[in-house]
Amino acid sequence: MPELYVDSVNHWFGDREILSSVYLNCKIGEVVGLLGRNGCGKSTLLKNYLRKH
Repeated sequence: MPELYVDSVNHWFGDREILSSVYLNCKIGEVVGLLGRNGCGKSTLLKNYLRKH
């Protein structure tokens, strides 16, 4: 089982879809980066994950 596992995450702000069917699988010891434009949902994805775990 991976240390960080996200499957089919969707997130909306009002009528705007910020995250759509996001999948992430990180194993212990892996080094990963989360890249994207300003406002594309990087922080939202992490906050959503931390809120549920």
